[in-house]
Amino acid sequence: IVWIGLLGVWIWLSASSVGFFEKWPDVSFLSAVKIFALPIIVFIIGLIAFVILGVIVEHFVIAIMGMGQCLFRQAWNQCMQIASQNRSDFFLFFLVLIGLGIVSGIIGIIILLIYLFAALIVGAFLFGLPYLLIVVALKVHVLFYIYAVVFGIPFVLAAVLLLMGISLPFAVFFRTFSLYYLSGLAPEYAALPLTHTAPVQQ
Repeated sequence: IVWIGLLGVWIWLSASSVGFFEKWPDVSFLSAVKIFALPIIVFIIGLIAFVILGVIVEHFVIAIMGMGQCLFRQAWNQCMQIASQNRSDFFLFFLVLIGLGIVSGIIGIIILLIYLFAALIVGAFLFGLPYLLIVVALKVHVLFYIYAVVFGIPFVLAAVLLLMGISLPFAVFFRTFSLYYLSGLAPEYAALPLTHTAPVQQ
């Protein structure tokens, strides 16, 4: 937020110094580009840096804090040490993460469309048929209103819960992926075993 505020002040001062706000309707496109090009480039570079920082914190630093039982600064230093020793692996992680993000986004959209289509069909059977029977055939509007409230509230709640649950498998997958990737780079932060062996009873 502070960075965006400073960037806004920079843009305002740069534009004010050349009288942009006083004569902006008559300012040419090239003049506007000269004023705002550098701040926009800095904004894009900073945005990319913040995204990379957020990915590192979310996928590695938080995991180190949890498994290493340490605070943020110590976890950050350990993460940077691991990154300095495995630069190519960290770069590969970002590439794979981008690819997985695209694939999961496509799959998520397909699942969402299937879910919406299924919810529409269920809603048509649950409310459409009773409407034809109660309102159109029997002309009893009040009875349909009661039916709609009694069955509509649970239907809406169930639909919202299922909609929220669509993203849950993806969140679990990405969290698990980053944990096991980290454990491959630093064995001391090994996650839970992939297979569970029941303890042998004496």
